Amino acid sequence: MHSRLTTLLLVVAVALVGAACSKSATGGAAESQMKQYTDALQALIDGNYLDATTKFEDLANKTLDQAMQENSTIRLGDTLFYQGRYREAAEIYREYLTQRDDSPDAPHAAYMRAVAFLRRTPEDSWLMPPAEAREMTDVDLAYGAFVYLIQRYPDSYHALRARYQISAVVQRRCRNHMYVADYYHKRETPAGVMQRLEQGLSMEETERAAGNLAPSMPCVASPRSMLMLAQAYVQLDDPKGFWSTLARTKLIWFPDAQQRSATLTAIQDMASKKGWQQPAQQ
Repeated sequence: MHSRLTTLLLVVAVALVGAACSKSATGGAAESQMKQYTDALQALIDGNYLDATTKFEDLANKTLDQAMQENSTIRLGDTLFYQGRYREAAEIYREYLTQRDDSPDAPHAAYMRAVAFLRRTPEDSWLMPPAEAREMTDVDLAYGAFVYLIQRYPDSYHALRARYQISAVVQRRCRNHMYVADYYHKRETPAGVMQRLEQGLSMEETERAAGNLAPSMPCVASPRSMLMLAQAYVQLDDPKGFWSTLARTKLIWFPDAQQRSATLTAIQDMASKKGWQQPAQQ
């Protein structure tokens, strides 16, 4: 059963589509289609998703009334979403946005499309590898859909909701970068560690600049990850990358001054063992 807010929105949708259709269609056919639409909405409210899907899909494909067709299409997407048919719902929302990205319902379609991808992302389970170790396609699709919504409809209520959701998506991407870096670290593959941590750090800098990560939210940059990266550059015999890592480490947040001092000392000790001299500008 949907919340009262969802029910209220659907009741409002009945009124809006009824007003629109009264201006663009008349006669028995229009009345019949309006009844089918309201019946479909009631089925959606009642959780009778199969009946709602059939009715909305029929209206979306057969009606010549533009307002009815558009409203039936977006409600079809909602019905598929509530059934857990997220991939199909995302496609319906995509089609709607392609045709009517200037519609008042477009921010809703954009938000629901992003959430549909988010619902498909792997969850943690003791039976499975960690969520961040598994397929990231839907995480990336959710991220792209939230970014589109925020950029295309920045003043909408849904954009405000998306800004909250996107932080969780970005943190999932952070954990994936760290998981892969750890994988290479355990297998003593410094090039893999370096590449993945550099990608993750670059992503983190971009997301923080965009406001998608609060200053206190953890991501890739940490004492442990910077030690891993410095060690990778030592193993790769790359002093330029090493000194750049040291400079970056000085800028990251540490829980306390003692940990900061210990981390910087450990990195500098790596250079001493290699016989590397710190450049003057560092």
